[in-house]
Amino acid sequence: MNLKIVPYIIIIILMLLLFLQRECHRCPEPTEIVRVDTVYRYDTIPYTPPPMTPKPGMVIVQPIPAGIDSLVIARAYFSKRIGIDTIVNDSLYLLSLSWEVQENKPTLFQPTIINRQPTTIISHTLTEAPRNKVFVGITVGGNPEQFGLGASIALMTKKEHLYSVSYDVINKDFGVTFYYKIKLKKK
Repeated sequence: MNLKIVPYIIIIILMLLLFLQRECHRCPEPTEIVRVDTVYRYDTIPYTPPPMTPKPGMVIVQPIPAGIDSLVIARAYFSKRIGIDTIVNDSLYLLSLSWEVQENKPTLFQPTIINRQPTTIISHTLTEAPRNKVFVGITVGGNPEQFGLGASIALMTKKEHLYSVSYDVINKDFGVTFYYKIKLKKK
């Protein structure tokens, strides 16, 4: 047996042991990848309670100034005034009040309430199992004396370990690379 290839055989055996140690142990499989898609639905059907006839309040009598046309007073007295006031209008609620006044008395109050809060939340949870991924690429490198160009293939395992094999066609060189994910703790 040629003694020049013994270090290469030892390196290959150590690399195989390292690969088997990282990939073939009895730890639980990595957790599944979970994506959640959430859709909000809103209930925008307005709620309008039945109209309310207000009870008469306090009446304050004022003196009538001289020089006023009585027809103008009678027209104003018998005219019907209608209005809508928005009390709250934001992203959660709409509260408005419709009102009517005739013969100096309130004759109608009708609130309108629209609840804009989300009433239905639909969540779809998609679970994806981790899988092996294969990558193919080109290796370019060299130094001032020589240039290298070759093909490479990489395998990313379910545990996110990356193994790469490359072959330089110009220099007839072969290379194997192992990458392991380092988990850093966040503070």
